[in-house]
Amino acid sequence: MTWFYAILTGVEDLATKISSFASALKEKFDELVVGTIFDGKSHTSFTDNTLFDFSITNKVPITSTDNTIVTIEQVTCSMTNSYMDKSKIYAAIEIASRIPVPLLPDYAMTSLTTYSIYCSSADKSNSSQWCTSPSQLIYDQGEYAKKFYTGIFLDALDFDDYECNCECGKYPVTNIAIDGWTESPFKDCPALNKN
Repeated sequence: MTWFYAILTGVEDLATKISSFASALKEKFDELVVGTIFDGKSHTSFTDNTLFDFSITNKVPITSTDNTIVTIEQVTCSMTNSYMDKSKIYAAIEIASRIPVPLLPDYAMTSLTTYSIYCSSADKSNSSQWCTSPSQLIYDQGEYAKKFYTGIFLDALDFDDYECNCECGKYPVTNIAIDGWTESPFKDCPALNKN
């Protein structure tokens, strides 16, 4: 299985390049499953079937009154109105927390960090500024995806709390998202809600 991460805007002739490459891969490896992950910001391009041939591949805050934020609802609406095969559309849920750049230590190579580090952070004033998802939002994302998508793609599983520092067992973010998808009862993890 292979995945392409792509943004439909900004790179000249990107759709044709990705489409040609994916077609060549599928021709060479008959059993290969090819998926494309498109950034939600490019959702307005999903209805333009000249940008990308979605018949060869597929993969991909719920609502907001702020028109500068791209919401899950906007992306879902764009995909629903696109030429994509609806049976092949997956919702991606990122399992990672991000530290704002001004708070990064000098040695940091990335702003991504694990929920194990987030929950064990001794500096509560800084960790409360990190970009994380509270328990209810994680659950709601899984539940929303179940209504509109074929499945969920849990991205960056290695950024979950694998050390039980959140005191909710191993992998609480992953488990809560799956609970939302499977419509299991909501189980709160208070340590994820400190923002």
